[in-house]
Amino acid sequence: MKKELDRLKKQISLKIDEYSARLIEISEFIHKNPEICFEEFKSSQTLIKELQHNDFSVETNAGGFKTAFKAVASGNVGGPAIAFLSEYDALPEMGHACGHNIIGTASLGAGIAIQSIIKELNGTVYVIGTPAEEGGGGKIKMLEKGVFNGIDISLMMHPFNKTYTFLPSLAVKPIEFIFHGKAAHAAASPEQGVNALDAVVQTYNSINALRLQLPGDVRIHGIITDGGLAPNIISARAAVKYAVRTKNQNYLDELLDKVKNCARGAALATGTTLEINERGAGYDSIKNNIPIENAIKENFKLLSIKETPPIMEDVGMGSLDMGNLSWIMPCAHPFLAIADDIALHSEQFREAAISKRGHEMMLKAAKLLAYTALDLFMDKKLFERAKQDFKNHPRFNL
Repeated sequence: MKKELDRLKKQISLKIDEYSARLIEISEFIHKNPEICFEEFKSSQTLIKELQHNDFSVETNAGGFKTAFKAVASGNVGGPAIAFLSEYDALPEMGHACGHNIIGTASLGAGIAIQSIIKELNGTVYVIGTPAEEGGGGKIKMLEKGVFNGIDISLMMHPFNKTYTFLPSLAVKPIEFIFHGKAAHAAASPEQGVNALDAVVQTYNSINALRLQLPGDVRIHGIITDGGLAPNIISARAAVKYAVRTKNQNYLDELLDKVKNCARGAALATGTTLEINERGAGYDSIKNNIPIENAIKENFKLLSIKETPPIMEDVGMGSLDMGNLSWIMPCAHPFLAIADDIALHSEQFREAAISKRGHEMMLKAAKLLAYTALDLFMDKKLFERAKQDFKNHPRFNL
C-alpha cells in the first residue's frame, strides 16, 4: 500500500503544482474583494465555478444559505466521505486580515487534487463552502440544516504566525447588555433622569475587576455600542456587547453567570432596567483527533513544513465554529505560518495573506490537506482509529 500511496501523493503534488497559478489568482481575487459574513457572493461564486470546471457536482444555497455550497465528486463504492471546508468571509473594515482567502483556496486546491484521482479511490470527496465564520457561526447553522449529514471527516487549515498540527481553541459566547433608563436634561434637571450610560460604565468596570479572579485562559472583551444621543441628554438607553471565552467548555455557563451578575449589579445600583441578549452564535472549544494529527505530522515531513516548537500553553487562542463540528465528527484544523510575529486581525497579517510566503504556504496547505485525506481514503485502519478516537472522548470531557 505504501508504494501506491506514494505514487498517488506524487500525482496530487503535480496536480497542485500545475494548478498553482490559478489557485494564486483565485486567492488574490478573494482577497481583493472582501465580503463579510453571509455576503460572500463573489467569493463563493468564484469557488463554485472552479469546482464545476473540475467536474464537481455543486449544490448551491446549501442549507438555504445563499453563499454556502456543497460540491461532491464520487469514487468507487464504499470508503469514507471526506470534506474539505472552505472559508472565505472577511472582517468588517479589515478585509482578509485573518487570511480566509488562503483557507478557501487551499481547500479548493485539495479538492481538485483528490478529484483528479478519485476514480482510483473508494469513497467520496466534498468541498463545502462555509460562510460567516467571523462571528456568524456559518458551520453551526449549516449543521442544524443537515448540510454535514453523510460526512465522515472534515479537514481544513488556518494561516497563522506559527505552525501547529493542532492548537486548542476557546469556547465563546457573545452577550449583549442593554440598559433602559429615563431621559432628562443633563444640566437643567439631571435629577429627573435615570442614566443608562452609567450602568454600562459600571458593568464595564465590574467586568474589568472580575478578570482578576478568573482562570488564566478566560478572555472577556467588549465594546460600547450605544452611549446615548447627546451629551446634554441623560441617556435613556445604552448598550455594551461582549465576547466571553474560556478553554474549559464546562465552565462557560458559570462564567457567563458571573458576567451577567456584573450587569445585574450595575442595573440595581443605577435604577435602570436590564435586557440581556444571548441570541448570537456560541462557538465550542475544538476537539482534537490524535490519529489524524499524527497523519498530518507525517505529511509535514513530506512537505518540509516545520512545526513551531514547543507548543506552549500560553499560545494565543481564538474561537472557531469548527469547534462545534469537531464534536459531531472527527476533524482536523492545523495552523500554518504565513508570517512571523504578526498578529491576526491586523493590517500586516492582511498583507501577509497575499505575500509570496502566503501563496507558497497556501499551496503547501492544499497538498497537506489532500495528502491527509488520501491517507484516510487508503488506510482503513487509520480511518477506524480516527473514528474510535472520536468516540473515546465524549462531548466536553476536557
